[in-house]
Amino acid sequence: MTNFSKKGEKITEQSYIENILRLNLGKAASFHMDYDEGEKVFKGIITQANTDHYIIEEKVSGKTIILPSIFLKYIVFDEKINYPTVAPKFKRTSQSYPFEKALRQPPISAQSAIVIDGNTGSIVFEQNAFSELPIASLTKLMTAIVALEASSLNDLVTISAEAAAQTPSSCPLVAGDTLSMRDLLYCLLLRSGNDAAWAIAEYVAGNVPSFVNLMNQKAKALGLNQTTFTNPSGLDVPSSNLSPSYDLARLMRYGLTNPNFRKIIGTKSYQTTSQLGNEYNFIHKHRLLHNVYYVIGGKTGFTRRAGRTLVTAAEQDGQEFIVVTLNDPNDWEDHVNLLEYAFNLYGITVDTPNDFAKPIPGASD
Repeated sequence: MTNFSKKGEKITEQSYIENILRLNLGKAASFHMDYDEGEKVFKGIITQANTDHYIIEEKVSGKTIILPSIFLKYIVFDEKINYPTVAPKFKRTSQSYPFEKALRQPPISAQSAIVIDGNTGSIVFEQNAFSELPIASLTKLMTAIVALEASSLNDLVTISAEAAAQTPSSCPLVAGDTLSMRDLLYCLLLRSGNDAAWAIAEYVAGNVPSFVNLMNQKAKALGLNQTTFTNPSGLDVPSSNLSPSYDLARLMRYGLTNPNFRKIIGTKSYQTTSQLGNEYNFIHKHRLLHNVYYVIGGKTGFTRRAGRTLVTAAEQDGQEFIVVTLNDPNDWEDHVNLLEYAFNLYGITVDTPNDFAKPIPGASD
């Protein structure tokens, strides 16, 4: 490769764009996008280049911006760039791109899917990962994060009649009983209790609508610009919570930086007794957490509108990956295939057991 472009020179060769960007990750450029409403210009540092989209860190705001390649008019770099001299097909090398092995991507049943590098946040695999879809109980990732940042695990929460009435997935909680915030978070993330989500929301913000506002504020603060919450549980009332799998993967990555979040979402079972003497045994619904040694946490979800939704975090030899699928009837197998694919790309061997999807006694889907 050679220094081809002078500062300020337009790059318009569409067949080379992806290759050029991959050879110049970390450099600043202006992306001129041709939208229906007219041309828009985005200035930022190039962080990712894929066939159907580019990702930059915007200079002014610091936000992550996703730019669909179909709308790209041309690019102007702020400095000289590395340019491929011969073949338009990008050749991956350890110097220019982190993936040395040209492995075939696994077929995926999900409407939307993504794998990100948990260490860096880079996209490893994506399929329709930027479409806003119903997310069901993956909502509870944000519910837990807001609660952990706004309360103490030892706080005592008295359960209201409205919270105790939340169904169908429940702890189940009893009106007038009292549990700790720690207990409720374990019910929330392991048992996926809608009643726990409601009780947490009422305690943290005084009422559910105010807590939902906190959820949306946190999403905005994290740059999850395509994510919208209407409730803390993930039910499709009053309307569905919407997010792309890309945003959810980033949310999970953020959550894992909190030691309490990481511990709870990676716990296989948890026992507690309420102040009224009600005994609980919460068993994590995520089958891969129980059956696959390199899986360190995750969250399940389902509604009729959303279908099956799933997030999985995995770690081997210090390398973490996060997988998210939305509306995926074959999610357990898809997550295992995507994790094996990701680890292999990084030269890490994992040995997934054949019975990775076996049901877990006491844990309903």
